[in-house]
Amino acid sequence: MLEDIADKEFLEILGKTPVMLSQEGAPHRIFAIPDGEGGFEIQDMSRNMLAEPDRKKTVVNLTDVNSFISYVNRHKRPSLSTVWVGFDITRYDVTFHCVFDDDGADSPQWRDHVAHFNPLKTPEFNTWMKRSDVRMSQKDFAVFLENNITDIVSKDGSPSAAEILNMALHFESKKTFRIKSDARLEDGSYEITMMNKESEDIIGKMQVFSRFYIGIPVFFNGQAYYIEARLRYRADSDGVAFWYELIRPEKVLDDAVSELIVKIREACGLPVFFGEPFSK
Repeated sequence: MLEDIADKEFLEILGKTPVMLSQEGAPHRIFAIPDGEGGFEIQDMSRNMLAEPDRKKTVVNLTDVNSFISYVNRHKRPSLSTVWVGFDITRYDVTFHCVFDDDGADSPQWRDHVAHFNPLKTPEFNTWMKRSDVRMSQKDFAVFLENNITDIVSKDGSPSAAEILNMALHFESKKTFRIKSDARLEDGSYEITMMNKESEDIIGKMQVFSRFYIGIPVFFNGQAYYIEARLRYRADSDGVAFWYELIRPEKVLDDAVSELIVKIREACGLPVFFGEPFSK
């Protein structure tokens, strides 16, 4: 220990400047670093004094699947590197981790060279998820559809984007009506009979669709998926409220994650584990 050194002059020097305690030619460079308060800290500066590090030690975060694959292939060690998938379906969240220096079957490793990849969800997916099951006035619903009209697609006989928008705009144009009755048609839509709020005269009939589809990518630079939406409405004294319910969006997310896993596994050729590589 340094306290056992009896050389007073050495201690005085130590109080002013860092002093190397290891012998010349030793594999490690041990220094006593003054802390400015009369004490000191012993540090092994061997790694800092090398011409280059003796091993890789870093943590990086990637936001694009192709960047993640390129980085993994650049640094992977086929016998040690592993890929981990953390998937929280309740929060619609997924994260990929690559541990480049993971433990081998009979060889413990440092496990401190890591790459993380958190796929970015698209604005379209976030927008439709956020407004799912949220009631909107006739006007707000029409505005929402107009702003996102390019996401609506016709599939399996479902209404087109123009038909859904025309329905909402037609409701908005008739501000003084109330619904007298509705009837379910063979195609699953509803025909509603509208009457004037004041005179109670019937002013017309209108078809209200029961479902529609959107076609959007889940992740940035990913393929698009169809998501079915149930269209709901409810009439009261203030008018008609509209909303939609996305049907099993977690299934679409699961498919999008599976696509990423296949792409990463095939491109990197590393074992893939589900879970977290480090305990929290």
